[in-house]
Amino acid sequence: MTIRNFAPKFVVAAGKIAQSYIASTKGIVAAFGWVVLLGWMTVPVTAQDDNPFGQTDPATVGAQDDDPFSQPNPATPATQDGNPFGSSKPGAASPKLNILPKIDPNLDSATRLILESVRKSNPVTPLELAKAIQTMLDIEQYADAKYYLGVLIGTGADDKTIFEMHEILGPNPFLRIYYQAELLPEGRDYAKRVFVTVRKEALAPARVDQLIKNLSHANIAYRSDAFHKLRRLGPPVIARMIEVFADQSRQLEFPFIREALANMASDATGPLVGAVRSNHPTIQLEAVSALGGIDSKLARDVLYRPALAPDVTPSLRKVAKQSAIQNMGGVPDKAQAQTHLQQQIKTYLMGRPNSDSDPFQKVAVWRWDAKKNELFQVQLSSATASRIIASDLSKDLLQINADMPANREMFLLTLLESLKRIAGPQQSIDTKTFMESLPGITVPEVNSVLEQALDLELFPAAIGACEVLRDHGGSELLTSVEGQPSALVRAIMTGQRHLQFAALQTITKINPQQAYQGSSYIVSLAIYLAASEGRATGLVGHRRLASGLTFASIMNRSGVSGVALTNSRKVFNQAVSDPDAELILITDTLNGPYFHELVFQLRSDWRSKQIPIGIMIRDLPQKLRAERTFNAEDRLEILALTDDAEVIARQVNRLRELQKPWPMTLVEKNEQSDFAMNWLNKISADPKVYGFYDLLSHEQELVPILFKHGYSPVVSQILSNLGTPAAQRALVNLASEAGLPMEQRLEASQAFEKAIARTGTLLTTTEIQQQYDRYNASESQPAEAQKILGQILDAIENRHRDKK
Repeated sequence: MTIRNFAPKFVVAAGKIAQSYIASTKGIVAAFGWVVLLGWMTVPVTAQDDNPFGQTDPATVGAQDDDPFSQPNPATPATQDGNPFGSSKPGAASPKLNILPKIDPNLDSATRLILESVRKSNPVTPLELAKAIQTMLDIEQYADAKYYLGVLIGTGADDKTIFEMHEILGPNPFLRIYYQAELLPEGRDYAKRVFVTVRKEALAPARVDQLIKNLSHANIAYRSDAFHKLRRLGPPVIARMIEVFADQSRQLEFPFIREALANMASDATGPLVGAVRSNHPTIQLEAVSALGGIDSKLARDVLYRPALAPDVTPSLRKVAKQSAIQNMGGVPDKAQAQTHLQQQIKTYLMGRPNSDSDPFQKVAVWRWDAKKNELFQVQLSSATASRIIASDLSKDLLQINADMPANREMFLLTLLESLKRIAGPQQSIDTKTFMESLPGITVPEVNSVLEQALDLELFPAAIGACEVLRDHGGSELLTSVEGQPSALVRAIMTGQRHLQFAALQTITKINPQQAYQGSSYIVSLAIYLAASEGRATGLVGHRRLASGLTFASIMNRSGVSGVALTNSRKVFNQAVSDPDAELILITDTLNGPYFHELVFQLRSDWRSKQIPIGIMIRDLPQKLRAERTFNAEDRLEILALTDDAEVIARQVNRLRELQKPWPMTLVEKNEQSDFAMNWLNKISADPKVYGFYDLLSHEQELVPILFKHGYSPVVSQILSNLGTPAAQRALVNLASEAGLPMEQRLEASQAFEKAIARTGTLLTTTEIQQQYDRYNASESQPAEAQKILGQILDAIENRHRDKK
């Protein structure tokens, strides 16, 4: 190897390198899948089987969602041959259950008498065996109960027999079998089979239809029995009752079904609301009539449209007014109706009717299938169901008064919120169909809806609006209004990652080529997203490092990479610089500043304002003060300070659930990072067009990304395009790093050559000498590494000779 000497002269030159821009795209929601659910357009709809929300089979409704025994107990071991009933052959008793135990001689006389009596009766049929098990459980003779359970399993009773047995005994004996520890695992498995079978048999179409027919039976006993059985089966069967009104051949049954619906009260509300929104005149009339007798806010709300809208038939309006008088004491005028519906829509839009319930609880939304003349339900989270109701009511409001612009904007806002919640974060809404939902929708109108969504923090609606503007908007959307940034720039400042990314995609699609207010936020966001490492980070703030590390280790067990920090300033700096931070857990031990000031600082910065925060408090008075201070915060929890690992793990999981409206996935983080990096490469490659984006002020943030796995090729190109001293220094340092892959080092070396071809060598004399020293010390390194180090020196020396 030849020793090379440093020539201490360098010059500055200018140049540029063009790079291609790789755009990422999102999938599109099926064109009409959500049209059926929202019911706001009369357009062709795909067959029900193609509906991504699915029509519920009446034979299986609730078998899984409503039955608490539908899911296997993870603590229950797998049974032989995978048979959940404890037998390797159908109809055979488990060998563990087929031995009748000896009678304990120490039993009291009463218990012994009952035990001997049951044994002498020799139960054989499933019903007899089930009664025997119940008796054995009553007298706490669990060995005998287990024996009779084995015999019961061995009978191989068919579904009809199980259903008839349940009809006679009711659910209580099987609930006891399910929960009795001495009968595990066979008892739990058999009870689950009973409940699933009973649910299926009870909802069998033929049986349900016969019960409905029995409502009009000449014998009152039949009528009463049918009513009680139908009511117990709940909304799915009530929906079948309503569907009978579409069959004119069964008109003689109509009065009896009306009477039954009137006595089913709130159980019938959901199906009746779905029926009101059907396109079948008779179904509509009967549903509107029935809602008059139901004491329910939603029942009253859906009566406004048929009572007041100008496009309803006279017969429907007449029935609706009668129901309004019955339910509300009178028919409101249009002004009263509009005021009331506007308030209700806002309530549902913010999710308040379900604010006290589990946000992940499933709620049924009922719809009418016009092709099949059937009602079907869609199980949605309570939050999404609330937004769908808001969308329905806003459509009613628009039909009552279509001339009021506020009604139109409310409809578009609720529609976007519902559409995006249904589509989820990974798919875009069908923007073309949305633009056809009302006549004459304009881009400024959608932009106005975006502003409303931002004001109300309706992030799904805001994301949906960004997707519409991305496909249909132009550069006028970035114009500031009265000195304030545009709605798209404001969307970035919300701190909600899905919304920020949607706004970034829209702005980059618009591709502005002149400065606009807030452009600096766009660059900051892109670099912030690019810095993601595709992981979940949790920040722990505790004054004592040892305690903080303990909390961080507990976070690690929950799948969150914990970072322990010892003062408020460190917590804040980490939160606003780490795009992977998903939660912040701080204690009231923090100072510099104190913990409550830290929370206010975090909530004032666009990068951290949406991160869930947990505050762990040591004493009750401090806890009460903190609750008063942060009462309005919906992404913050006041917690008791503890070192219990299980409690902390639950608190960590709870904080992750506060990510609204959806948590960020690692896949999404990587997609956003790639998109941002490629856009930064595009604007850095063409400073004449995109020079108003001030990348130079962010070069220190780009340098650390250079050394992250997978990003060095693109970051090398960006730094090469910048060509600043810091950029050149980072490139030669990467190219000289012995521990990195050769391909990565070669890319950095080539990027450095291009940089100095444009701007000249901007390294200091000391840095250039360091490169000569690195080359001279590389004799023991592979030849490829020596070649890379030599190419760096060649580039420096060639540039120097060219200048001469």
